Amino acid sequence: MEYKLLWKDEYLRIVCGYANSEGGILRIGVEDDGTPVGIRDAAETAKTISDTIVNTLNIHPTIRIEQDSTITITVKPSEEPTLLRGKVYRRVGSTNVEAMGWELFWLLMRKLNKSWIDEAMTEESAESLDHVAIRAFRDMGRKKGRLTEEETRLSDRDLLEKLGLMRGDRPTRAAVLLFHPFPQRYFQGARVKIGLFEGSDMLFDDLVEGPLLLMPEKVVDLIMTKYTIAPATYDGIYRRETEPFPRPAVREAVLNAIVHNEYAVPTAIQIKIFKNEMTVYNSGHLMDGWTVGKLLSTHASDPRNPALATVFFRAGAIEAFGRGISTIMSQYRDAGDRRPIFKDDPTGFSVTLKSIAGAAKATYENEAGAERDYAGDVLAVLSEGPRTAAELMTAMSYDKSRSTFYKTVLKPMKDRKLIVPTDSHCRSSPNQKYRLTG
Repeated sequence: MEYKLLWKDEYLRIVCGYANSEGGILRIGVEDDGTPVGIRDAAETAKTISDTIVNTLNIHPTIRIEQDSTITITVKPSEEPTLLRGKVYRRVGSTNVEAMGWELFWLLMRKLNKSWIDEAMTEESAESLDHVAIRAFRDMGRKKGRLTEEETRLSDRDLLEKLGLMRGDRPTRAAVLLFHPFPQRYFQGARVKIGLFEGSDMLFDDLVEGPLLLMPEKVVDLIMTKYTIAPATYDGIYRRETEPFPRPAVREAVLNAIVHNEYAVPTAIQIKIFKNEMTVYNSGHLMDGWTVGKLLSTHASDPRNPALATVFFRAGAIEAFGRGISTIMSQYRDAGDRRPIFKDDPTGFSVTLKSIAGAAKATYENEAGAERDYAGDVLAVLSEGPRTAAELMTAMSYDKSRSTFYKTVLKPMKDRKLIVPTDSHCRSSPNQKYRLTG
């Protein structure tokens, strides 16, 4: 939802972005802080807005005049791409972004209900895939109990058919990515580049290629054995080593990058490792309607590449759909300000893992009784829309009282003008919601 004092034709970008994304609401005659002031000649303004949107965008949103003389424009997602003077806009968080290049291609594919990765590859056959990789998938699925005995005895072709990876007598792009001995022949982005950096200088690097199914373990083992050093401490005569980056977090970050990468884009997955942090980047930015805040809260799975996610799940590499981010965060539960940083933008998605080696174990409250800084979590959750205090506490797993949450988290953020209540007349109401300031 966005608030505007007066209607301007430049707000057609917002309406266009809503239509090409998950929809949204635009209120006219409302201050930035949510205070309604109304519109003079609201009926005439509403008609002008309706005519402008219909004639320019060829869509029909719901336009309603409220009792306080404000105007509410409710836009639903359009089934076809919505163009504004030949350009396509979509929503990224609270901003409008012009879709161009591959991003425009994918937007059109989604609107036309087509799946690029599920289309057949006429250049290959089931027999040209790597039988070693398919056998490894059988073994992994059998051990994890994700494949039945009957499924493990199927021929390679019938197994691929059962997994939905065949189109007639040809394998899909997903099948080639997963099981071809060298899918990089067709997909430049099906590579993982790993580099060790000191400042802006790269000390050394590696390039990992081959079937996607076998790639995660190769990458993780390479990172943990070649690119990181576990500092040693001693407990009496016993040597103790602490991995600077928790292996389960590294594994999930790598898995997420491989499963959700945009393979139509010729950009490799990139892992940059420094002394105290590593960043795992892939070109598959979050799907429409998703934000980092939603990702960090409890959520259902919505993978960019369902065919890849299904195979990794059946192989036992993914324990449960939608649990990757929570698995990463669980490894940093007591890490204080060393918690992972997630970033999404139109070019891709990244997660930065901080080193925890040698760090004193942080707690939610220090000796002085000061609260852990939840401001970043609040901002992330509110980036997807207004929330009540109770909803924020649930999303962040805050286990203290609502009054403590307000005094130690919300009020300081209000004082710093990071957030504002949506209803200025009922500040103490349990139903009061908070939103980000401009």
